[in-house]
Amino acid sequence: MSVHEPVHIPAPHYRPFTLARQGELLAYGQLTAAQHADFTPVFMVPPREWNYDKDAYAKSVEAHLQPIPQKLATARNGAPAYIDLAFLDDETPTRGVHPLTWIVERAALLGLPLMPLVSSESTDETLESASALNAAQGLGIAIRLGDGEWPSQDSTILAEMLRKLGTATTEVDLFLDYGAERSSFVTAALRGEFSAPHFASAWRTITIGGHAWPKDLPTGKGVFEIERSDWMQFETTCQALFPTALRPGFFDYLVANPDPRLDVDPKLLTISASFRYTSSEAWLFVRGGLYKASGGRGKGGEAVPPALRILQAHPLYSQPIRTETDNWIDLATLGGKPGNSSVWRRWATHRHVEVTLHQLANLS
Repeated sequence: MSVHEPVHIPAPHYRPFTLARQGELLAYGQLTAAQHADFTPVFMVPPREWNYDKDAYAKSVEAHLQPIPQKLATARNGAPAYIDLAFLDDETPTRGVHPLTWIVERAALLGLPLMPLVSSESTDETLESASALNAAQGLGIAIRLGDGEWPSQDSTILAEMLRKLGTATTEVDLFLDYGAERSSFVTAALRGEFSAPHFASAWRTITIGGHAWPKDLPTGKGVFEIERSDWMQFETTCQALFPTALRPGFFDYLVANPDPRLDVDPKLLTISASFRYTSSEAWLFVRGGLYKASGGRGKGGEAVPPALRILQAHPLYSQPIRTETDNWIDLATLGGKPGNSSVWRRWATHRHVEVTLHQLANLS
């Protein structure tokens, strides 16, 4: 290689935490094989729905889990993924085995390799299941460490998890979560982790990331800019710590807050025409007229095109790249099907993945 030829640094791998719901899974099903190769989602089993009329869960754990492996297999088309059961409220055995074991083994029969992701909040039963699955299948285990749990902050947490898992660090994909914070303190903390002797080489992979989508959205109609501080922190970290070296992977929560749980009966919700749109350093959140409301006040699909036209007029529309989502938006404003909240999430997710993969491939 010529001394003047730049060294090629592979793009960081994308590992987004993904709630396994219809919109997100349909978005993944539309991606190309090349795109699937560039990212590995962490599928989060959604919380069980609550039946407010009966004051009980709408489904048993087994009924809740039953369709999930097939849905995940369809979304990934054979490409591997992680599985996270943090939102599962009950670990009652499913068909005689731990729910994690059942999902992973069922997915394997469908051609989908799933790797367990665990955290300090995982039960001993979940850790035992993850350990047994790794021993049987050899796919590895992912560990997510939150604020205050990183090795340099409290080494006992990770050491105890590794002891219970009985897993070598070289079989572990490590996730360091900096939450919603974007600051020089996060960069300094990450510098401390990666400067520790042998830290970077001890793990199969290292992924850093956080979240930035708010739990409470702006009120009123119009278009609102929401800073993608999770991405901006990652970008800053890479530029500061890894200008010429192999960079860690990146994770976020797509266009969602990490906590999907609602404390209200969904039947009572009023739904406005809205859309979540990813740009380089900000999301655009647009809200229009009522789509669904009591007393016949909702306009249904008629409320969608005006909201999308507001989005089209924003300077960040189609930036930094134009995607399939932009084509859908343009058609919807010209008489195409406006969809519903699940369709809107599908196209919002699709664009977010395309934009993020573009950014990772072009990270300076």
